[in-house]
Amino acid sequence: MVKVLTPAVFALCALTAAAGVLGIVSPMRLAELIVLIQEPAGLYTASVLRLLFGGALLCVASGSRAPLTLTVIGWILIFTGIFYPIAGVEYIGERVRWGLALGPSFLLGWGVIAVTFGGLLGYAVVPGGPDHEHGDEVA
Repeated sequence: MVKVLTPAVFALCALTAAAGVLGIVSPMRLAELIVLIQEPAGLYTASVLRLLFGGALLCVASGSRAPLTLTVIGWILIFTGIFYPIAGVEYIGERVRWGLALGPSFLLGWGVIAVTFGGLLGYAVVPGGPDHEHGDEVA
């Protein structure tokens, strides 16, 4: 299971970093995407992605370079994936509007954070824990 999920989780990490690059290169294009979560379909899509990403992180954590970190982040993503629909479109929309009102510099800053976070998660996801010291694979 871990062998199958690791490339998928790595791809999600790369997607996170790519969103960050978009925020750095073109903050207003990122703003156009962020506005989509103010609609019910966008909010539920974001929730499902968080639940899937969080669950996948929990699955690959044990064979990773940072099992505790990935477990904690996985549970945080699952919690936020559950919280988004409960909070509702209006509540999330208020936070989105507040962030967008701060301007492109705010989005640029979040872009830098997303690139860093996606890159570090991608590094952590790659097998390299104690079971992989000599290139041995865990069954």
